[in-house]
Amino acid sequence: MRTNNFTLLNKPGETTWFRGSQSSTLDLTWASNNSLNNISYWGIREDLHVGSDHLPITWTLTLNHNLIPPSLPKYRTEDDLSTPWSKTFTSLLMERWTFPDYISNEETFLEATNIFHECMIEASDLTLQPKPPKPKPSFWYNNLCRSGVRKVRDSKRQYKLDPSDTTLQELKTNTTKYKRTIRLSKKLGAAKFTNKVTRDNIWRLNSWYRGARRTYTPILIDGTTGDIRVYPEDKANLMHNAWFTPPQPIPGCFEFEGTNHNTRRFKPVTFREIEEILKSTSNTSAPGSTGIGYKILKWVLTAAPDEMTAIVKASIRIGTHHPRWKSSLVVVIPKAKKPSYSDPKAWRPIQLLDTLGKLIEKIMAKRIIYEIGRHNLTPLEQFGGCSNSSCYDAITSLTHDIQTAWKKNLIASFLVVDVKGFFDHIHHNRLIYVLWEKGFCTQTCKWVQSFVLERQAAIRLDDYVSTLKPINIGLAQGSPISPVLACLYALEPLE
Repeated sequence: MRTNNFTLLNKPGETTWFRGSQSSTLDLTWASNNSLNNISYWGIREDLHVGSDHLPITWTLTLNHNLIPPSLPKYRTEDDLSTPWSKTFTSLLMERWTFPDYISNEETFLEATNIFHECMIEASDLTLQPKPPKPKPSFWYNNLCRSGVRKVRDSKRQYKLDPSDTTLQELKTNTTKYKRTIRLSKKLGAAKFTNKVTRDNIWRLNSWYRGARRTYTPILIDGTTGDIRVYPEDKANLMHNAWFTPPQPIPGCFEFEGTNHNTRRFKPVTFREIEEILKSTSNTSAPGSTGIGYKILKWVLTAAPDEMTAIVKASIRIGTHHPRWKSSLVVVIPKAKKPSYSDPKAWRPIQLLDTLGKLIEKIMAKRIIYEIGRHNLTPLEQFGGCSNSSCYDAITSLTHDIQTAWKKNLIASFLVVDVKGFFDHIHHNRLIYVLWEKGFCTQTCKWVQSFVLERQAAIRLDDYVSTLKPINIGLAQGSPISPVLACLYALEPLE
């Protein structure tokens, strides 16, 4: 190890293992010379010992590259903070808001939205600052477990002072009792947790069973050149190029001009429409890079209903999605059962977006879904992206067709086609043309065009965040309107 420039951090003869009266140094910590400057607080921690014959070893590793906290910055949103936050936000907004309730042009809309966001963020910084993170024990860990740990540690100290058969037997007894207490507490905790699960939150059970997971990206391999990518910046660039390759030109003109003969009339957005969509959102949804979640937006709608309604209405009526809503933070999730995770395509990009922009996307998604059903824009064989249909309906329809064929003594078969990277390769101009051809109003077509064009994304890998880079193709996986637009994009092959 020393010939390969590794340094041993243990002190010679320092005990890391014991059993009865025997002790030895079995657990060693080696560090490369390049990492020595980043390691601190190395030590053998007897205070963390809970009964094993190995002593815990801990150290702190400080990295020098661009770091962000392990989780996105989230503001505290307890109900008792709503009043002070609303007062602060209203005070800031009254000082800066000089716009009419009816915003008529794009320039005014952009300026008003910037001020609105600044007030939300500033009010949150002043009143909703998060507490310093504290380690949380598992939900099953109770006072009996804490008492058991104390007894094991006390017995261990007593045995080290007086290594006799009596103290050794006491240590073994307390260790056995502690392990039994842990098993019992886990069973009781699991039963208590499952009793709280209802039909509405059944997926909490799956999340609890799997536990908190965090997957670190391995070394990536460029499939084109065969080069390896080790450093986070290089891996992020490789993933961006693999996912967001510039689109190839499609022959034909797909620009919409004027009004199509099938174009339907635009209906203005109402306050009730905004209120109902916002009410249906989850307070636990991941916020964008600003940390403003849906719960804060609900406070905003109560504190400044006119101003928020003016922004939402203007965005849809003018056909402009604000640039700050088009900048996303991409987190990567490994796809299941891939032979190798050194391939960038073995990871799925999920874009975390600003919640105010997502609220508008939800409104537009609901409107487009309504028009799809109202005017029969999709064939009966299409189930995704349509109202009052789901995966269960698709399975039921398939089962019915199979059973019908069997009754006629026929052999039933069906072809399953998986379109690789469908969301990531949707051509923007083609999508807008499909919307225009299907008779969507000019405001909707312009808004979707603004939504998909000039997007930017920063990729987060482990503890590294890349710089913002443009995305010229595909739809944001994580946006509520993306599945609906993808459904419309695929209409021609189905028809």
